[in-house]
Amino acid sequence: MPMIMKPVRFEEKSLDRLDKLAAIEDRDASYLIRAAVDAMLDAHEWQVQDSLDTLQKIDSGEMELVSHEDVKKRFQAKRTKN
Repeated sequence: MPMIMKPVRFEEKSLDRLDKLAAIEDRDASYLIRAAVDAMLDAHEWQVQDSLDTLQKIDSGEMELVSHEDVKKRFQAKRTKN
């Protein structure tokens, strides 16, 4: 896949940490940045999609909302049983 350059600003402390890690892992900083961005995108895309799926289930009636008060009551009921 072709690579496209994108200017990004970093705090000096972060770049120092990045350079140290790159040296330890015998990788270049660009590799570590790409790996970190890919991991962050995977996690955030999953979270966003899961939230959208949940909202769709709520809207369709497939899933019901439970109030915070009801959750607390259920939790307290289980704690008192044990």
